[in-house]
Amino acid sequence: GIMAGPITAAYMNPTKNYQGVGTFACTALLGSICLSVGGLIFPSFGQLWHMPEAYIGIGLMSLFNWYDTQLMLDSYEKKELDPTMHGVSYTLNFINSWIRVISIMSKMKRD
Repeated sequence: GIMAGPITAAYMNPTKNYQGVGTFACTALLGSICLSVGGLIFPSFGQLWHMPEAYIGIGLMSLFNWYDTQLMLDSYEKKELDPTMHGVSYTLNFINSWIRVISIMSKMKRD
């Protein structure tokens, strides 16, 4: 559901207004990285940030899936398809989503 939902939504999106989404997603990812680095510097903040980051990260990776699917559809329509770039993007999205799911599951098992 985490991977298929955004991809299906991108296929069903009739408009092509996705350019601002990429900027937002990259900015949110950069903010998440900065907060994670802050958690390394300040361990008490890192413990507080660990669980919200996992849930926010799943949402962010779903947004990236939607955005990458929109880019793929747009490049397909322009006959400029780059399968290597799209394959790497989807693989990274899947790995990052899976890491966050495992993080949530491990936290649930410890409690």
